[in-house]
Amino acid sequence: MTVLRSVIDISVLDQFWMVVPRWLPSLPCLFFAICFLQSGLDKVFDRAGNLEWLVPHFAKTPFKSMVPIMLRALTALELTTGLVCAIGVFQPLLGLYFLRTLSLALACLTLCALFAGQRISKDYAGAGTLAIYFAVALIGLESTSRYAEQWSVLPNH
Repeated sequence: MTVLRSVIDISVLDQFWMVVPRWLPSLPCLFFAICFLQSGLDKVFDRAGNLEWLVPHFAKTPFKSMVPIMLRALTALELTTGLVCAIGVFQPLLGLYFLRTLSLALACLTLCALFAGQRISKDYAGAGTLAIYFAVALIGLESTSRYAEQWSVLPNH
């Protein structure tokens, strides 16, 4: 065991465990950056296919005539959320300690918009799937806010 300790530089391991907690809260941001950028870009590049799926989906709702407008709004919301989440991944490098919290709060808002659409269209299975994403966002938001408190540069009030 002492031979192994002499081979492994303990200071390297210590440095590793000091860096990991700073980057760990970036994982929910990375998750939602991938999710929302892919979904938003799909809505941009395959608008016709998305409309083809959404129009019948909302056919029996009060929003049936608003599907193209809702698709534009959702596309903008998803792309914005994905971009802010992607930037939030690099918060430790940028020093913008509010960015992860903002990005995950925006992810919660976007998921609520998607959830509302699923419920209105009576796609309860789809709404149930979004609840899992929402749980991930809330857990990420909690861990991010704890991290922000720990590393905050703002004075305590």
